[in-house]
Amino acid sequence: MSRVLTVNAGSGSLKAHLLDPDAEEVIATAEVGHPPDSDEARHALDELLDRVDEVTAVGHRLVHGGPDLRARPLWTTGPWPPHSVRRTWRRCTYRRP
Repeated sequence: MSRVLTVNAGSGSLKAHLLDPDAEEVIATAEVGHPPDSDEARHALDELLDRVDEVTAVGHRLVHGGPDLRARPLWTTGPWPPHSVRRTWRRCTYRRP
């Protein structure tokens, strides 16, 4: 049985999920409002990994928006993402694979 670990390590939080790709479902989640290198985050990740015998693959996404994207953009109505955010993303694409 395959298991996939996804990790989103932000500057002030850690979010991790164990997925069963065959069933297309999330098996377990760890979300910690502390930096990824904190004891709380390490403990939560250890507990998450203790729930499975083996992890088949790991996915991690890290993108930096540079000086233009430093906070979550405000969005109230209309298409997502807003046109202004799309323009900024296009300028930042050289920063991500």
